[in-house]
Amino acid sequence: MWPILTLLLACDFGAEDLSRVTDDAALTTTVAVRQCLSGAVQLRKEGQAESASAAVLGCYRTHFEPFETPLRAYNRKATLSLEYEFGRVALQMSQAGSGNSAIDMAGRLGDRVERVLAHMPTAVSPKDTGGG
Repeated sequence: MWPILTLLLACDFGAEDLSRVTDDAALTTTVAVRQCLSGAVQLRKEGQAESASAAVLGCYRTHFEPFETPLRAYNRKATLSLEYEFGRVALQMSQAGSGNSAIDMAGRLGDRVERVLAHMPTAVSPKDTGGG
């Protein structure tokens, strides 16, 4: 179900919005995603698989989803891949006997989010242009 939903979300053909984000916003999001995934990992280590899975999905909705429009305009394939990966990590977190695998996947997802957001085009802040 998650891959189908992800595919539908990625097929927003009107997404020609070339919005740009600030460096600070991208960095803040990267840090928030990492902290959120770390929380999910901790829950998984404590044996709370369902809570860990829900935490990953909450991380997606709260921290990653707000960046989807500008990220999709910049790199549609990376956006789809990251959306799908959040779903895979959430599923893996909820499955019995998958602790180390789920934890490793969460770490790799955090790394990927960081790399993709670090390469997004960023807006020039008003203070850099003298515009107040």
